[in-house]
Amino acid sequence: MELLIINGSNITYCQYLASKLRACGYKHVDPEMYLLDDNGNPVRGAKRLVEAKIWSKSRALELVLKNQPVVISANNFAEADLRSFKVVNCAVQLIDADRLTTRDLLNLIEQKKQVSKQWKSHRQSRLSKMFFPFLKLQS
Repeated sequence: MELLIINGSNITYCQYLASKLRACGYKHVDPEMYLLDDNGNPVRGAKRLVEAKIWSKSRALELVLKNQPVVISANNFAEADLRSFKVVNCAVQLIDADRLTTRDLLNLIEQKKQVSKQWKSHRQSRLSKMFFPFLKLQS
């Protein structure tokens, strides 16, 4: 599986990029999700920011362990944070949104669409073998 971390100074842009990848089948995790109360109102504070980052790492690991591709949008992740994800066998990529050109973005989305098709095909094949082992799949 794959984990992408989109990091940049403009969190709104990071979230926008993540939404594009969500359309490719990625599960989206954002520390901002943790910072909302039950009514959807933001709750701030230094302690809450640390908790939000820990929550987003934990949630991403949980999804990766379920073989889900994940994208985290954030503005406070760094190379050191990648060590948290070395415990699972997945590709981890840190994307600097501040340096991403339009061409880079289009290439990234196209690449992830192709990868998403492969995951869906693999998942469908695996499920078919689990539930219908006696049937021959026709191409």
